[in-house]
Amino acid sequence: MINLDSDKDKWSPFSEFKEFERFPALNSREKPFMYRDYGFELAPTDELFKYTNEYFSQSKGAVGCYFSHYEIWKKIIKEKYDWCLVLEDDVCPKSLRRFFDIEAYKDLYYWTFDDKGIKQKDIDFMCLNTRGFNTTSMKGTEAYLISQKAAKILIKETNNTITCPVDNYIGKIGARDKKFNFYKLPLIKRNAEAAAWSNSSVTQGTPFWVIDSMTTEQGAEWVRQQDFYKWWEKRDD
Repeated sequence: MINLDSDKDKWSPFSEFKEFERFPALNSREKPFMYRDYGFELAPTDELFKYTNEYFSQSKGAVGCYFSHYEIWKKIIKEKYDWCLVLEDDVCPKSLRRFFDIEAYKDLYYWTFDDKGIKQKDIDFMCLNTRGFNTTSMKGTEAYLISQKAAKILIKETNNTITCPVDNYIGKIGARDKKFNFYKLPLIKRNAEAAAWSNSSVTQGTPFWVIDSMTTEQGAEWVRQQDFYKWWEKRDD
């Protein structure tokens, strides 16, 4: 479970799950240029999400979120895990218990139907959160099952460049581009306080997507007028 050292109180509700391992999240709010340590570039595009530049401009924590998941993918490969359940500390413990009670993780395959008949396909990645998404995207990284195969592909396809938030990236590679078998089973909810936690992680101004007096476009335009817009392009060294 991914959890910031500064937020260890969010880890305590999950102490009953003895098989869980706490994974210290990388904090890019304190070190926003950490992507350079990985030899990466931060080059957001609007290919998947219209306001990607605005999002990264306000949420310096997004880079740390990306690399927290990236480090877990690397660990899956290094430790040769067949599968790994990846969670963030904003999941709802009650829905997590239900996930284990019904043993939804046991049948890692699904059926397809076409003019050639019925075919069983193995799952490489299972998105478990209940947030809104369509068939070619993923929203939120609070809960997913990932195979070693999918971890390897996600590492490879980064091309050492961050172009979008990590949830959009996974959706692009798995759901849209079909680089691995991506499946959705919406079982695990976010904690009721998660939205407030998420907004509090935005380090620069009120999140443009929740400004009451503005539409999303107006809020995004406000971000574009601020000194912190595209902060990653304003460092000379």
